[in-house]
Amino acid sequence: MSWHGLQQFSARLFRAVLDRLGEDCIVIGSRSPVPVKGMEAVLRRPIRWIDATRPVTWREVGLDVPDVFMQSGWAYPAFNALGREVKAAGGHVVGLTDVNWRGD
Repeated sequence: MSWHGLQQFSARLFRAVLDRLGEDCIVIGSRSPVPVKGMEAVLRRPIRWIDATRPVTWREVGLDVPDVFMQSGWAYPAFNALGREVKAAGGHVVGLTDVNWRGD
């Protein structure tokens, strides 16, 4: 699961899902312009922090390519590169957004 500019509200929403998905679900995030301490405590798990402005590989993040990648930050090179790598490996990418999608 990933989130660009991971903030307290998104971490609290993620926690309910993460608790159901179990420990195998990894969180990848880029830091919010207004950093909040204790994000890992809110999620009850570590976060793999990345720079969203440059492409990154799963190997660079220190992980194997997953079967499913829940991706936000679709306008940022790092998250898009991770999503492309999942698709190339035959996996699935689920888009996440915190706004109402209008298709435009």
